[in-house]
Amino acid sequence: MFSQPPSSRICRLVRSLIWTIPCPLCFCKTRWGSRLPGGRVKAPWRFGLCFKGASDPMYHLSKTGISIYRQRMEQVVNFTRTTSHRISSIQNAAPFFIASNSGKNLMWLLLAVVAFCSSPGSLRAEEEEAAVFFKFYSFYQSKWQIEEEKEGKKETYTAECYGSAGGCNIYVGKGETSIWGYNPKTRQWTGVGQLDKGSRYVMAISRPAGPKFKPGMVFTFTGTIWHADGQINYVTGKQTCVDANTLRDVVTGTDQDGKAIPKVVKTFKRIK
Repeated sequence: MFSQPPSSRICRLVRSLIWTIPCPLCFCKTRWGSRLPGGRVKAPWRFGLCFKGASDPMYHLSKTGISIYRQRMEQVVNFTRTTSHRISSIQNAAPFFIASNSGKNLMWLLLAVVAFCSSPGSLRAEEEEAAVFFKFYSFYQSKWQIEEEKEGKKETYTAECYGSAGGCNIYVGKGETSIWGYNPKTRQWTGVGQLDKGSRYVMAISRPAGPKFKPGMVFTFTGTIWHADGQINYVTGKQTCVDANTLRDVVTGTDQDGKAIPKVVKTFKRIK
């Protein structure tokens, strides 16, 4: 019924549909049956990648198309194994970028964005802003006498804040140790602290209102305190610069159920 074996017709059909497309990597137009000196057959590419560099030996035309297909499939597997670590991250995107001009334009746009975001200029801007914040909030670097009033009770204690070589403030006081620094994501002066009885907090301060602290300036602290017993407090602190050596801090907030927590009023006096 058939003049030729089915395998021969299938091979020719596959060759006509696939092997005439240029290789997307080297753009060669190698086709099945291209002859090299000595009667050898130039290795065609298959499945989007040519075999240049994959294997030096050239294959001779076989009378059986299936055997040639198997040889080529083995070469594809070997080639993929040896190079998968190089192309695994882009193998899904590469056909899109190569196939259309819009894909190429998108690829160049993405590369430009990455280059801009990681450029020395953007990093330098962050470093400069971080230095401005550190210089401004170095106002806190001192020994302090603190008068605290909470629920009608008053107490006095001391604390100390000092700067680090990494551009941070480190605060150590009664029942509290915290570190403060510039957060490039939020562009705020942010602190993380550990309190007595296992509580901890994350707090951020509003951006500097000027080149240095001045009487009358008001700073807003906002943050969350997680207690060891599972309670959570959402707090807001309003800190006023009274003068170059005095700060007044009023802290209010709610718990996770929206119930108000006791107000805390602190007065900081610099110890000279």
